[in-house]
Order: sequence, then structure tokens, then C-alpha cells
Amino acid sequence: MNSTLPSRRVAALLGGCVLLFVVLVYSSGTHKALSSTRLFQRLVSADGTSPYAHHLAHPSEEPTLPLVASVASFSRLPTRFSPAQVAVCAVATHEEQFLPEWLTWHRLVGVERFYLFDNAPSVHMRRLLRPWIQEGSVVLYELGYQDDVEIGSVYQNHVLRLCERDVLPVVPWASHHDVDEFLLADAPGWTAPLPTLVEPNSSTEAGVDTAPALTWTFPLHARFDTILGEATCVPILRLPFQNYGIQHLKPNESVTDLQTVRDRVVPDFHTYGKIFIHSRGEGGEKNNAGWMGPHSCRSPPGTVVLDSQGKDLVQGMTTYPYAGLPLPQEGLLLFHYVQRSVDDCYHKFNVVSSTPNDWRTRDGLEGCARNYVPLDAELASPESVAHLEALPQGKELVSRPDSWRRLFVRDTRARDSWQGRMTRAILDEWRRVGGDQARREGRWYWELGDDASDERLDALEGIISVKGIGRALPP
Repeated sequence: MNSTLPSRRVAALLGGCVLLFVVLVYSSGTHKALSSTRLFQRLVSADGTSPYAHHLAHPSEEPTLPLVASVASFSRLPTRFSPAQVAVCAVATHEEQFLPEWLTWHRLVGVERFYLFDNAPSVHMRRLLRPWIQEGSVVLYELGYQDDVEIGSVYQNHVLRLCERDVLPVVPWASHHDVDEFLLADAPGWTAPLPTLVEPNSSTEAGVDTAPALTWTFPLHARFDTILGEATCVPILRLPFQNYGIQHLKPNESVTDLQTVRDRVVPDFHTYGKIFIHSRGEGGEKNNAGWMGPHSCRSPPGTVVLDSQGKDLVQGMTTYPYAGLPLPQEGLLLFHYVQRSVDDCYHKFNVVSSTPNDWRTRDGLEGCARNYVPLDAELASPESVAHLEALPQGKELVSRPDSWRRLFVRDTRARDSWQGRMTRAILDEWRRVGGDQARREGRWYWELGDDASDERLDALEGIISVKGIGRALPP
């Protein structure tokens, strides 16, 4: 064994801490609510090491610690006007429990800005999203639907049109996917890629000198810049996960940590993939690309639709076919957690109950229970079976197909990945900082104190109010 490894590890950790301090000093002027001193005290342990170091799987991951710390301290972007390469549009309504994990995961994957749409504008949503809004990574749209309009019946087309109108003109790559879908990305030619640091440099915006910014390259960006650079639309596979033994998701539990059982997908599986739109053509000029729907795209004449490996896809009527096509199971894909818990499914049923094309509406609460795969321990004895049957929809909860081991496969990539481990590390640190008060109240630390007062939230920048949305947008 190399005896110099421990000393190198300590040196790397100390170097990461110094670099973290630089990040915090540079960002302190633009984040008034979160001072650099407070952040440095929170993000460095008493022994001078990063609180995220024990989540590393290998010394090669140590250089990423400053990036993890910057995501945790909401200091990745200097301002909300900074340019972004990759954005995601998503509906945030009813997703408060799951947003912190989803946002943190995607920040580590390389998504720089999120356009979130809420059809029930509330102080609570602003309070939850405040640090990301102040950082500049989240733009929150508050949609002024009438009281009798259910978001499940109208939101998709409206959100897609808003994304085309407001996002595609300013962000080269944009996707519309949901908060129960987690993006995975591999760099071309890599199996376990990590973000890498680019030397900081000074920049000038509108004639004003800005502090040097720490820039990171991500595998997601590398794939877009190389083999997918000529694409207009890139459909990405969704791998559906099964709810294996999760009736409730506790506040300190993670979707990507617990969900490790998915459908066994054959190579020629025809899927309705979600779509990344590339709004810039060769030479950087804008094109007329867009979404025909959540699972199909509009590609102008002369442009191409590529899969995540850069292969041409057969097109029909200049769109990615509605019938679906086989898509690669590597490169870019979405882990789709169809049912994050039984409780979550029951909640979603109540939300979309007026939407006739949603599977929950068709199947009812019994469908939620049938999509639950009971643990072996829950079926191990008559007493445990009786306990499960005594729950609401208990008869369906105890059922599972006889061939379930052939239908499903274990997949721990999200749980074991660098993004997964660092996401959980950040969430754990936020909980530690919040202490007993935040735990008692079921809040995050930034939802407490004067900075989260109603008056401050009313004046929060980064909120876009859209009135009369159904009449303001084309069909």
C-alpha cells in the first residue's frame, strides 16, 4: 500500500476547504441572506474537514468537494441573469416534499437553471424555493388559473408553450420532465464520470467587472457539446421503477436511496421518452424547435433527431414518433419513480382525479395499492399478512405477480452514484444545520427567521406571475 495516500488525502481535503472559502467570499456580495462566514462555519466541520468527505467512495472524487459545497451553499451562479447551458421546465405544484432532493440532484448533474410552474401560488412555495431563487438557479412561475381548474388537466400544454416562449430563446438545451424523474448522464466513453474544475477567470457583464467564477464541466454538457451538437431533439429513455415496500417516505428518507427496483426493460423496448430540445442550430443561430407534446418534438426541416448515442431516429411528420421507439439505456436517461410511496400515490390521485387520461384516475386508490410490491418480510407469516390486509386497500397491497422476479430487476445506480451520495450528504447537512426547531416544524433551515418572513418573500425577485394563462398562450 502507498504510505503517502493518507497525507495526500488530507492535503486534498484542506485544499478543497481553501477553495470553498474562496467560493464563499466571492459569493457573499450577491447573497445577502446567507453570509460567507455563516456558510463557512456550516460547511466545514470542527476538525477543519468537509462534512461531505465521508460520503466519498474513492480518493478520485475528492476534487469535487468544492462543487458539492457550492451547491449546498447556493452559490453556483453569481446572479439569476447569468447564462445557462441546460435548463429543465417542471411543475412544482404538490411536490414540496420532493423538490429539495430533485433540485440538488440535478444541480450536481449539471442543470443550471430550473423553470418551475405552480398553479397555486403560495407563500409556502416561495419560502421553500427562496435560496435557489436568490441563487439564480430557479425561476418560479405563478400561474393564475381559475379556482376550478385542475393542473392535471391543463398544465402540460401551457407549460410547454411557456418553455418555448421564455426558455428556448435564452437556453440552448432544455427539457420538460417531472419531479419524479431523475436525469442520469454519462460522458462519451466514460462509465463513472465526474464533474471537473476549469481554471477560474474574470468576466465582464454589461461593462461591470465580476469576481472570478469557479467553472465546472459536466458529463451532461460534454455529451451535448460533442456527439449531440447537431441534434434538434434528443428523446431520452425513461426507466420505470416499482414501489418495493415503501408505504410512507419519512422526512429524512430519500427517493433515490430507497427506490432500487425497476422494470426489466428489453433492448427493443418501445418507449415514450421525454425530450431535450436544442434551440440553436449550426453556427449558434436559433431554430424553430419545440415540443409537440411531452413525449414528441417539432424539428424544423433540415434538422435531425438523435438518440443519446448520436444515432439518427426515424421521424414521422417531422416529430419524434408518438408510437415510441427503442432508445439507448445508457448515455442519457431518466429514472422514473412512478410511485414514490403509497401515500404519494394516494395524494396524486386526489390531485388528478378530474384528469381522465391519468392512470390513477382509471385505477383509483386500488390501483395505487396494486402498484405496491410487498416486502418478503410482509408476506412471511400470517400475522404480517393480516397486518398489511388491515390497511386501506389491504387486499391489493398484499398481492404481487407470481412472476415478479422475472418482471423486475435491482438497479442501484442512482443510490450508489456520486450524484446520489452527494445529494444525500447535502440534505443531511441541511438537516443538521436546521437543528431541533426545523425538525419539529418539518422545515428546512432557510424557511426559518426574518429572511423567510412574508414581507421579504413578497418582495422576492425571480417570480413571474402569469395571469389568464389559458387565453394568453397559443394552443
